[in-house]
Amino acid sequence: MNTFSLKVAALSLAVLGLSVGGIAATSMGPTHGMSETIIAPHSLNLDSHGKFVTAIVKNATALPDDLKASDLTATASIAIGGSAVSVDATVRAYDGTNHTVVLKIDRQQISAAIAGGGSVDTPVKITVTVSGGGASVTRTGELNFFSHP
Repeated sequence: MNTFSLKVAALSLAVLGLSVGGIAATSMGPTHGMSETIIAPHSLNLDSHGKFVTAIVKNATALPDDLKASDLTATASIAIGGSAVSVDATVRAYDGTNHTVVLKIDRQQISAAIAGGGSVDTPVKITVTVSGGGASVTRTGELNFFSHP
């Protein structure tokens, strides 16, 4: 990762109110060349009362570089029992130079779907689609989860 990308990632985390040491972000899901999706936190505590899971979609080159975050829309779903369950997602930041999109996904909806979903694979697959400017990008990442007994 180049220096500029690190600065963008740190700025994105600051905008989201997260510190670099406060999450365990890892590259998740299939990577096609330079494409990458980062899900944070890597492991979701189902008993936590946090508000969001963050997804960072890198190299979303299909999206025009002159857009702003407010020009983009996002959808997200998680795979539960062989079905896709929709969860709320919002575009928080977009860097058109590096085609990096930061999304916030409703953490409580994810936790509720996992808790009530019957057969759940570990890790859970999260699919996000970002659209704007007549283009869209769809990526999949993974999220581990746990609950204290």
